Amino acid sequence: MELTIRVKTADDDYTVSTTLFNIVQLERKYKTTASALQTGVSVAGTYRRGTVSRALAEVLANTGYWPSDIPFTYNDLTTVLDVINESRRN
Repeated sequence: MELTIRVKTADDDYTVSTTLFNIVQLERKYKTTASALQTGVSVAGTYRRGTVSRALAEVLANTGYWPSDIPFTYNDLTTVLDVINESRRN
């Protein structure tokens, strides 16, 4: 069974085709329901090791410094939290 989801972002509108299996996996991963998608979704991501953004997050987590000319995004915040959590595990 193929399902079609219309996604509206600030930049553009998209149509995504997927299967019921993928919808169920999304519901489990983000602890939500497919019907809740209509109210809006915000998925935070973290930056991978080896990227400049990850290195900046590590600097902020270790020193408290963030360059004032670089915008601080939600993904930066989640990456900083990820770095802090990793350092606590070690």
